[in-house]
Amino acid sequence: MTQHERLVTAIFLVAIMLLAPIAGVAGASGGAGTTADASSTDHHEDEFHEINENIEVWERSVLPLRTDTSADDSITVQNLLLDAKTTQDGPEFANRDSLSVYKTGTSVDLSFDGSGLAADTSQFNNDDDIQLLSAHLQENATEDDVNVSDLPTSGQDLMDELSAENLENLNENVSFSLDEDLNVEDGKLDTTVTPDESGLHMYVLATGDGFAVDDGDLSIVDQTKIIGVEQLVAQDSPSNVDVTESAEPGDTISFDVAATEWEGNTTHSVVLYDEDTFTKSIMTINVTEDISTDLSSEDVTIEHTIGEINGVQNVSENLSAFGQTFEEQNSAGIVQTADVISFLANETDLDDSEEPETDPGDDVLNASSVIVQADENETTVEIETFGNWTEDTDYRWIHTAAGSSSDQIQMNTDTITIEEADDDDDDDDTGGGIGPIDPGPDPEPEFALSDVTVSDTKIMTGDSVDITGTVTEEAGNSGLFVAELIIDGEVVDTQNVVMAGNAKETVTFTHTFDEAGEYEVAISDVSAGTVSVHDSLEAQFDVTDASLSEDEIDVGDSVDVTGTIENTGEKAGTVTAQLTVDGSVVAEQDVDVAPGESETVTFTETFDESGEFDIAVSGTSAGTLTVTDPEDVETDDSIPGFGVTVAVLALLSIALVRARRQS
Repeated sequence: MTQHERLVTAIFLVAIMLLAPIAGVAGASGGAGTTADASSTDHHEDEFHEINENIEVWERSVLPLRTDTSADDSITVQNLLLDAKTTQDGPEFANRDSLSVYKTGTSVDLSFDGSGLAADTSQFNNDDDIQLLSAHLQENATEDDVNVSDLPTSGQDLMDELSAENLENLNENVSFSLDEDLNVEDGKLDTTVTPDESGLHMYVLATGDGFAVDDGDLSIVDQTKIIGVEQLVAQDSPSNVDVTESAEPGDTISFDVAATEWEGNTTHSVVLYDEDTFTKSIMTINVTEDISTDLSSEDVTIEHTIGEINGVQNVSENLSAFGQTFEEQNSAGIVQTADVISFLANETDLDDSEEPETDPGDDVLNASSVIVQADENETTVEIETFGNWTEDTDYRWIHTAAGSSSDQIQMNTDTITIEEADDDDDDDDTGGGIGPIDPGPDPEPEFALSDVTVSDTKIMTGDSVDITGTVTEEAGNSGLFVAELIIDGEVVDTQNVVMAGNAKETVTFTHTFDEAGEYEVAISDVSAGTVSVHDSLEAQFDVTDASLSEDEIDVGDSVDVTGTIENTGEKAGTVTAQLTVDGSVVAEQDVDVAPGESETVTFTETFDESGEFDIAVSGTSAGTLTVTDPEDVETDDSIPGFGVTVAVLALLSIALVRARRQS
C-alpha cells in the first residue's frame, strides 16, 4: 500500500481525532534527550531535558495542562480512551474524556494539575514567576513564501520550534501574547484563556522570566523551563449541516454542508462512525526507549482494540488544505487498523520512511469518510454506508470546513440513527447539528480487585517489595481504574489502569521501606499482608529464657545457669553468650544457631562469698541467687559451754530424772 493509499484509510481517524493532542501523547518529553544541569533543588532535574541553550522541557509537560471541554457554545464529542506508556516511572495516562472546538470570544478554563497523571506538579509550588505564552497561528497558506510544514500546529510543535534561529519565521506567522506572575499552589494552577480569533491556538506554561512579547512578537531573553503545553481550535460559529436524522444500512446519506464565515474555495470533510464502538475503544502508545529526537519506529508500538474499519473512504481529485495537495484516492471494504496508524509518524519524531509496530485488537468499527474540495463555500457530500452496519445504533458525524488559511475553520457534529426502515417514517424528515451537542455519559464500568500479594514479607530497611493485584472489568464497559497503594491506612501511590470491557489487567506497585517496623500493605483496601522491615537480615539473636539450677547454695558450691538463644534472622550465625553477676561479665561462650532455630547454653559458676547476686544471660535475667557461709550460722547460747547435741541430751536427762521422782 502506497503512502497516498494509506492516507485514504487514515481520513476517518484524522477527522475523528482532529481535536486530540496526539503529538503531546506520543512526544512525552519533547526536544533533545539531554538531561539538563541542576539549577533548582526544588525541581526533579532528572525529568528535564534541554532543547537549546536557553530552554529546558519537563518530560511530562504534555500531561497536566488542559482546557475545560465544557466551555459555553463549544462543539464537543466523546473521545476514545487514549493512553501512553513510556520508560519513565509511573503511569502516563493521557486520556481526555471529550474533545471540543471552542467559540471565539468565550472564556475557556485552563488548568495545570498533575493529579492521577504521574506528573508531580507540586514541585513548582515555590516558583514565584510562571509565564503563560499564548500563540495563534495566523499564516495565509496561499502565499508562495509560506511553507506550512515549517509552522507549528500543536503545542508540542511550538515548544520544539522555540529557538533563536526559528523566531523570525515564528513571528511572521504566529501572533504571541504573554500572561505573567502566575503561581502554582498545592500543585495546581487555574486560569482562563479567551481565543479571540478563529483557528489554532497554542499555549506554553513556563517558569522564570525567559519569554518576552512586544507587539505580538516573541523573544527569548533568559533561561526558562517549559512545564506545560496545550492547544485548542476556535471557530466563530459552527458550520451549517442539513442531513436526515435516520437511515438504513446500505443507504448513501447526503450531507448539505456550508461554511458561513468565508466564501470561495473550501475543503469539506465528513466522517460517520459507530459512536459506541469508538468511544469504548482504547489506543495505547508504548514507547520502549527514552523519548528524544533519535526515537525510531522500532521503539514504538501502537495498540488499538479496533482491528478493522468497515466502510468507504474517499478523497476527491486535486484536494488541497492548508497548503497541502493530495491525489484522488478511493477505498472501500475492510481496512486494517495498522494501515491508518502511519499518520502518527509525523507527530512522534519518527522516520517518515518507517511505521511504528501495531498491535490491533478484534473489534470492527463501522465508519465512512469523504474529503472534497469545492469552488464555493457550500456543497453536498455523499457518505456511503454498508448493508452489514449495526442497526438501531447512533452513528456520529463530524463535519469540518477549511478555507485557504488556518483561521478559516468551522466544525459541527450530531448523530444519525442507522435503523430498519419503518413504513410510517417520513423520509423527508431532516435535521442537523447547529450547536453544541451533549453526547451523554458513557456506560459505567464495574471493577473487581483480586489476588493482591506482596513479593516479600521480611526485608531490610532500604529494600523494596512489589505489591501486585489483578483488576477485572465485570460490566463489559471500558473505563479507567485508579489503583491506590495503601501503607498503614495511608495512600502513598496511585496508578491509572486503562481497562477494556471484560478485560483483566495486572497492576504492580514497587515500594521502598526506609524505616524498620511492621507495615500493613494493601491495594485499594484489598490487603496484601504485613511486611516486616528490619535494620539487618543477617543472623539476629534473642535470649528467650534463662534460669538457675538452684536459688540458694553455700559458699564454695556451684550453680548451673542455663539460657535459650533464638536466631530470628535469615542466616545462620554465631553469638557470644555472656553470663553476668550483678551486671559484670564473668563468663562467655560462643553458640552456633541456625536461622529460625534455638540453642541452649549452660554456664557453671562457683561462688566463694556469701550474699545475694543478680544472675543474667546476655541481659535476660535468670533470677537472684542466695549464697550462705555455714560458719556464719548462729548457735543456741541458753546452755553455756555446750553444743546443740549436748544441750539436747542434757534436757532429756533432766526429763527422765523428774519422771522417776514422780513415780
